[in-house]
Amino acid sequence: MTDLVGLRGGLSGVPFDVNVEADGVDYDLDLPSPRILLVADFYPTGPLRLSGGLMVSTEDFRMDAKLIEPVEIGNNTYTPDEVGTLTGTVAVRNASPYVGIGVGNPTAKRVGFFFEAGAAFHDNPEVSAQADGPVSTDPGFQADLDAEVRDIQDDVENLVVYPVLSLGVSVRVGG
Repeated sequence: MTDLVGLRGGLSGVPFDVNVEADGVDYDLDLPSPRILLVADFYPTGPLRLSGGLMVSTEDFRMDAKLIEPVEIGNNTYTPDEVGTLTGTVAVRNASPYVGIGVGNPTAKRVGFFFEAGAAFHDNPEVSAQADGPVSTDPGFQADLDAEVRDIQDDVENLVVYPVLSLGVSVRVGG
């Protein structure tokens, strides 16, 4: 656009899962992928850039746990055979405001490198969970699982910042 202002978009993903522990249960956490980043950049001096825009994702965070030992859910202890696999989601807003600061101007050279640290901000996450074992239809188990979901909800309710770290190569097309 100009030497001081530019527009850009990007597509990103996380090629690995993360293992997290929530209330004594180990979960494999699948991060939402892909994510689209649409931003306006301001270049106040040299290659320094300040960015603001929108991060868009169509997926929620997904958690899966295959129990290997008895676990306390709510006020009771359940065996792996009773529970089966625990599956949960952490849902966040699909489009979140984004701010970042970085180095590298993709329009300055035909090929360049860039680095950016930023954050997307979303509302309080919403947690849900279910089990697929024989006890999953039992009202007592469901009450215990609901209590567990409330505990996890309390743990994640303040996680409203999604950190973003970008390192890459830019290629100018045309001009």
